[in-house]
Amino acid sequence: MTAGRGPDGRFLPGKSGNPGGRTPVDPDVKQLAAQHGPRAFERVVELMGSKDESISLSAAKVILDRAYGRTPEPLAIDLSLHNRTHEEWLEYLDYDGSSESPVRPEYPYSAAARSS
Repeated sequence: MTAGRGPDGRFLPGKSGNPGGRTPVDPDVKQLAAQHGPRAFERVVELMGSKDESISLSAAKVILDRAYGRTPEPLAIDLSLHNRTHEEWLEYLDYDGSSESPVRPEYPYSAAARSS
């Protein structure tokens, strides 16, 4: 078991996989990159006219991603767990009505269940 993770592979409460946060970008590197930004963008626009379709498509994708944002990743959701009644969910969660959080049995999509 990795430090900070439970037996199912999930992070324990109060633990993080990146406790220090994102490493800051060196301001000098950021300024240098910004200076070359316009030239780099012009080059991407040029590559969009390439006769090699894979290069042209990649360049177009870069421009579209910057202009409109990347397309979101599709989600695969198993809805069979979602058509339960309120009572069935409480039973599934083994919730007795106390103010404490319910203790649920092993979720079928947890790391432990996937590894078996």
